Amino acid sequence: MRFIIIMLIGLIMPTALAAQETGEQQSYTEKLKALESQFKSDETSEPADYEKLLPLMQKLEQLIAELKKDISAQTDPRYALLAQADNLLSAMKAKRVTGKPGWEFVINTGFSLTGGNSDLLNLNGGLKINKSLLWINDITLNVNFDYRLDKEEVKYRKWTISLRYGHSLTRAFYVFVQGNYRSDFASAVDNGIKFYGGAGYWFFDIPSPKLKFGLEAGGGWYKDYFANGTDESHAILDARLWFFWNFAEGVTFREDLDFIPNADDFSDFRFVLKSTTGLEFKINTILALAFDLNIRYTTNPQPTKKNTDYSQTAKLVFKL
Repeated sequence: MRFIIIMLIGLIMPTALAAQETGEQQSYTEKLKALESQFKSDETSEPADYEKLLPLMQKLEQLIAELKKDISAQTDPRYALLAQADNLLSAMKAKRVTGKPGWEFVINTGFSLTGGNSDLLNLNGGLKINKSLLWINDITLNVNFDYRLDKEEVKYRKWTISLRYGHSLTRAFYVFVQGNYRSDFASAVDNGIKFYGGAGYWFFDIPSPKLKFGLEAGGGWYKDYFANGTDESHAILDARLWFFWNFAEGVTFREDLDFIPNADDFSDFRFVLKSTTGLEFKINTILALAFDLNIRYTTNPQPTKKNTDYSQTAKLVFKL
């Protein structure tokens, strides 16, 4: 009798365990399908707020942790569910949604060949810090320098610092304010400050493959203090165009064009035209090689100075 009972238990237990595993797998499948359905529904396909996506990510992470804890063998059919859950979590993390917080740190260093008012090979570098809540607000600090020291004599020095705040009114339309500082040895500007603001519009903002194109318009004021002890200040208008195209795997083309006319005396029309054209080659997730051509044209340079300055730059870019 005891032998028969043992045999019955031996037959029943695997069946019961298999049924339990099947039930658990079904439960996991239903949970995963529910989260996927929520994520892909019309209501959340373009979430209006990061807070709507965050709970889905947290539930999915909890489900993945439970799956990893319960899976006991490589042949467990729930491995396929785990792979699906991991893929869904990656899709959620890559989603571009309103209010998703993001930080960007960029450091670059390299060499530049200048022309116009100087013909030199210089050391250059820069730092960019950006804090963004996508489609809500954006704060960016940019610091760049171009420098050459020869036999303890400064042959070339250029510093530019900018601080910018942008606020989105819609997905495409935004307003901004910005403050700039520059010290430019070649243009005989010891210190220059500019404050301006305006509005901008994104015509394209496609994440994959990346394509960005937009226009800005606004106005403000600047003042330059020159090396000869004089200074100059004007009200200005500002029109900007920028273009960003990731046209091949790991290769990006950039164009940033600024047209800045004086706005306080149209009888003596003066303007500054600035252009930055760049090509960047991605080496890995944090490192890239970049080549830039920077041109600055002014209708009224300082005495003895040329209208146009330019620099060709090769640099390594570290993105963290």
